[in-house]
Amino acid sequence: MCDNQLLQQLPSSKTKCSFYRLPAIIQHQGQQMLEINRERRRAWLKAISREDLTEEKLANVWVCECHFVARKPADTMDKHNVDWFPTLELGHSKLDVAVVHAASERASEREARAKERNKRVFEMNSNISTSGSTSASTLATTSSTSTTTTSTSTSTSTITTMSTITSTTNSTLITNPTFILTNGTLTSTSTTTGQLSLNSNSGLIDHAIQTADGETQTPRPPKMCNKAVQTDDDNFFCENNIMSDDAKVQYYTGLATSLLLLKTFELVMGSFALGDKRSYYWRSFMIVLMKLRLNLGLQDIAYRLGICTSTVSRRFHEMLDIMSCRLEWLIKWPEREELWKTMPSCFRATYGTKVVAVIDCFEIKIETPSHQVAKSSTWSQYKHANTAKVFIAMCPQGVTSFISPAWGGRVSDKLLTVNSGFLNKLLPGDCVLADRGFDIAEDVARMQATLHIPSFTRDCSQLSPIDVEATRKLANVRIHIERVIGATRQRYSILMSCIPIDFLKPKHPGDKPPIDKIILVCSALNNLCVSVVPVE
Repeated sequence: MCDNQLLQQLPSSKTKCSFYRLPAIIQHQGQQMLEINRERRRAWLKAISREDLTEEKLANVWVCECHFVARKPADTMDKHNVDWFPTLELGHSKLDVAVVHAASERASEREARAKERNKRVFEMNSNISTSGSTSASTLATTSSTSTTTTSTSTSTSTITTMSTITSTTNSTLITNPTFILTNGTLTSTSTTTGQLSLNSNSGLIDHAIQTADGETQTPRPPKMCNKAVQTDDDNFFCENNIMSDDAKVQYYTGLATSLLLLKTFELVMGSFALGDKRSYYWRSFMIVLMKLRLNLGLQDIAYRLGICTSTVSRRFHEMLDIMSCRLEWLIKWPEREELWKTMPSCFRATYGTKVVAVIDCFEIKIETPSHQVAKSSTWSQYKHANTAKVFIAMCPQGVTSFISPAWGGRVSDKLLTVNSGFLNKLLPGDCVLADRGFDIAEDVARMQATLHIPSFTRDCSQLSPIDVEATRKLANVRIHIERVIGATRQRYSILMSCIPIDFLKPKHPGDKPPIDKIILVCSALNNLCVSVVPVE
């Protein structure tokens, strides 16, 4: 949409013209950012107004700087800026020129007011620097001797001045001692850099006044990605805050006690739990646990930590990868001797010590895929929704001993069981308990094992007394697999929510999709809790 005449209008000192790509729609930064990105993209396309643009060409659309008042597009969140979309030399008259010029004037006025405001702040800081030593000596005299009327008024005026500065800047270079306001008391300390800082319960606000060519520039707001707003002691994710109460640990992590939480963290991180970055890894660890436990939104966690949403997403997936690798051994197929020694009495009374697993499948709702084949393969007639189906096996002690990757909700229980690798775990003489939908008796028999499922009426009008009694005994022990699934999903509510499409795709080639890692971590953490099967 640019021609040579526009390029000739560039300043003589500028040898190259900058081009800017059409804004993309970012889907992993929350619903609000998604709507803003869509609105901005529509505004750009409306301003460009090219009829020959197709979906294939949109990826290669570039707009030069000549179409912006400030020679570059505005920030995504600055919707009221005149350069939020191209407005100059568009080649058509579909945009109201008066509206564009009015918006440009408002932007210039806002910039002028910002420069004037920063100029006043700079002058105020200069006044403080000239009277800093007198105030410091007055405060020192007041703290060591009796309070006088003069020193009290000086302290009061100093506090008032500093509270005024706090609303604009937190870090301004001066040549006098540092004044720190802590718990309502103003104290003086000597520093080598002469940096003025204000520490309050609301946190630290980083802001620097920069000058260039003798003129004060418009300051930029601090980036939340670089530094947290809260201090370590007041941060909600602080280790001391979480570990202070077992009830708080159970609510936010699903684990029973603070000691269990601490040991789990040390198990996951190993030697890194004792290093200098313990606080960083602890917060990442809590991000994963609170996401799994309460299914908090990434934007919610970002507000709590004082960082941006993309940083929360990156740290979540990084720690999820570590936890899925370090906790995978908790889902272990037990040895036969171990099962015999610890077989619960409810299983022993009916099947002796031959039972090795109780199997079942459960489904997790997912977002509806846009691809028709994916939509069809994930549709579940049982749930009447698009789901992911997972095969799970529980040993008689109530511990998850096997879990499969997630499949499409349309797959049958038999096909999922055969292809999950579960049958390779069986040994001759083993006994497996399942529901009616698991028609895998022949496949289990090939492993010289036995499958017990509820009896069918077949051609009979009702079951025989022997079949009724056998079905009743089977139902009394098979119900424990339902309780394990229910306990896991209630303890970690992300398994009861609708899983985003992004969690179904691997982040890297050859890697597991995040949904498999989430299911594995939730099942492993549930194994650390009290078993649902009574031990007698």
